[in-house]
Amino acid sequence: MRPSRASLALAALAWCGAAAGQARGPVALCGGVSATPTREGWSALGVTVPGDGEASVERVELGAVTIAVLHASSAEGAPAGVAVLRCPRGGAPTLAAHADARWRGEDVGDRARADVEVVRPARGAPVVLRGQRRESLSVCGLGSPLTEVAALDPSTGRWSPSSLDLAASLGAARPVVATVVRARPSVIAPTGARCARDAWSSPRRSASSRETSPCGRR
Repeated sequence: MRPSRASLALAALAWCGAAAGQARGPVALCGGVSATPTREGWSALGVTVPGDGEASVERVELGAVTIAVLHASSAEGAPAGVAVLRCPRGGAPTLAAHADARWRGEDVGDRARADVEVVRPARGAPVVLRGQRRESLSVCGLGSPLTEVAALDPSTGRWSPSSLDLAASLGAARPVVATVVRARPSVIAPTGARCARDAWSSPRRSASSRETSPCGRR
C-alpha cells in the first residue's frame, strides 16, 4: 500500500521541523580542540566568544604550527565573536587571543569592532592579523580595512604592531577624485574604536587591566 500524498507531506514537515530544532554541533578548530556551542556563544579552551548563530573556521599552516581563526556570528548573521588558536605540532594548543566582535559605540557611523583577518600575499607566507574596523573608515570598493593592526608570530604566539592590512588595501584601491562636503573634527580615539581595541583578551593580559578600561563594563 502506497502512502498518500498527505501522509508524505506530513512526514516531510515533521522531518524539517526536527532538523530545524537540532542544536548546533561542535566545530573542529585545531590540535583536537573543538568550539562547543553554548547559550552564551562558542566555548573552547575555557573561554566563550559571543555568537548565537553559526561559526566558521579558517586554518593556516605556518611551518610546524597550525593557526585556527574562529568567527562566530549572531542569529541575524552579524559579527559577534572571534578567537585565534595556536596549535604547534607535538605541543598543546593555546589560545592566542579572543574578543567580542560586535559593533561598539553609541553613534551609528562612528562605531568600531574587533576583528581578525588572514592575509595571503602573492609572495611569502600568510599572516594572521588582529585589529579593529571602523564604520567611519572605508576604502573604495574594498570595505573597511583593519586599523591598529597587530600580526601574530606563529612561533611564539605573540602579537606585534603591523601596517600590512591597511597598506595592502590602499595599494589595491583605485585613485578617485573626491570632494569634501562636510568637515569633521579629527578624533584620535573615538569611544567605539577605543572600546573595540580594549575588547581584545589574551593570556598575557591581566584581569586588572581589563577592569580599569574605560569600556570595562558593558
